[in-house]
Amino acid sequence: MNIIKQDSYVILEMNNDSSWNTLFNFLTNNNVMSSVIINLLKSDLDTDEVVLKLLPFHLNWEKRNKTFILVSNIGRNISNQLVLIKTLEEAIDFFHMEQLTRNI
Repeated sequence: MNIIKQDSYVILEMNNDSSWNTLFNFLTNNNVMSSVIINLLKSDLDTDEVVLKLLPFHLNWEKRNKTFILVSNIGRNISNQLVLIKTLEEAIDFFHMEQLTRNI
């Protein structure tokens, strides 16, 4: 897993060597307080399983008024609650637009 820290968000890039446990441990043990974008495009993790396991994290981030985005090729029909976006660039744009609307 590659961690890219920005000023107001963190990108977690999962790759073929990444495991669900790596992601889970990072999200639970590192007290990530900023918004999170998780990129699964280069990963061979089972995205259906990951989506189900990430839902509690999404709800936690939502309670703290932070953004939690999953970048994946999976369809929107898997989860209506998670923000699923198909490209990293779109996810970053979505994050910035969400920040603007929160500041209004």
